[in-house]
Amino acid sequence: MLEMNVTIAFPAAPLLTVILALVGMEAIMSEFFNDTTTAFYIILIVWVADQYDAICCHTPISKRHWLKFFYLYHFAFYAYHYRFNGQYSGLALMVSWLFIQ
Repeated sequence: MLEMNVTIAFPAAPLLTVILALVGMEAIMSEFFNDTTTAFYIILIVWVADQYDAICCHTPISKRHWLKFFYLYHFAFYAYHYRFNGQYSGLALMVSWLFIQ
């Protein structure tokens, strides 16, 4: 773009909106989990899964089944956390992440 003498537009407003939304989501999730670290890691896992879906899922089989398995494993973590009141939630989140991998 610099060789063509075109001005580069930096999308500041959408970036600021996303950052504020993530901060708000982290605040709400930290209230639910009573732990800011767990809330941050969950947001990070969902973001990485979204990036994987956007970049790597091109075949019809992966498009059809990737989100189903991701939601299943992620729901299993939420169910475990709710059932056992957050006991060993860090270990459960790590196991959920390994299953997603």
